[in-house]
Amino acid sequence: MKNQFRLGALLIAVALSASSVWAADVEKPSDQANVHNEFISGGIGDGDTERLMAVKSQYNLRLTFVEKSTGAYLSDVKVEVLNAKKQIVISTVSTGPFLFAKLPKGSYTVNATSENQQLSYKFIAPKSREHVFYFNP
Repeated sequence: MKNQFRLGALLIAVALSASSVWAADVEKPSDQANVHNEFISGGIGDGDTERLMAVKSQYNLRLTFVEKSTGAYLSDVKVEVLNAKKQIVISTVSTGPFLFAKLPKGSYTVNATSENQQLSYKFIAPKSREHVFYFNP
């Protein structure tokens, strides 16, 4: 009976420590960013690109990240979308060259940063907008 109790306690301890490690690796958005704003990012590989393009029309903000001199697509771009009150409504790092977002009516500024170069784009939702950020190498 004592061995079963020790084994149970050990399993609980391992599970808790594993969940603590997992939770530490998850980046939590500040100021409740991302809570009410749906977005997707990706586009690495043919299958992923096709899936994104199939739902593209469902999003009113569509961003693409490109290296200016070569035309190569970029990923790992830090993206922040701010509303008219300068509150961050989306904060993420792109997992591919595309990021699509659904934003409610309002004025927004998108800041995209790659290799310490920050570019900005302003727009008004809900009208659909497509924008390509061209980064210098």
